Amino acid sequence: MAIVSPGDTAEVRVLSVDQINQRISLTMKSVEKDPWFDIETKFTKGSTHKAKVLSLKPFGAFLELSNGIHGFLPLKTLQKAFGAKYRKEACPPKKLQVQIVDIDPNNKKILLGTSGYQSEKIEDIEYSDFLKKNEQPERPTPLSSTGGFGDLLKEAIKNK
Repeated sequence: MAIVSPGDTAEVRVLSVDQINQRISLTMKSVEKDPWFDIETKFTKGSTHKAKVLSLKPFGAFLELSNGIHGFLPLKTLQKAFGAKYRKEACPPKKLQVQIVDIDPNNKKILLGTSGYQSEKIEDIEYSDFLKKNEQPERPTPLSSTGGFGDLLKEAIKNK
């Protein structure tokens, strides 16, 4: 029993193209359009959107702009926008108002910012940059053996 006959019109999705053997593999299952197909018409640079936080990592947050479309919000941008409470403000599943900074449809990447973002390019932002030691928050230096306040008090008494 055939579902389609030669000459019928049907919606299909291309699975693969074999140019050497001149064959095309098609499927009628899961005929959904790739969400990245016309991404630049849905999301333009500078446009603002409400996005759901999917995960918060040491180098930034991943947000869902729409079904199948995710963007990246760098840690520095989060810290500038929310200060020390960025973890609380950008924890899943909260929604944030974000702005599209850059779109790279070929690599399926979207760089996000908050209002008043500085112009950045996706090529300038590498995940490894956020893992460098100088990007990590500074740890407080240990106090001297007599204690920080004790040293201050001793100095104050000497200077009287």
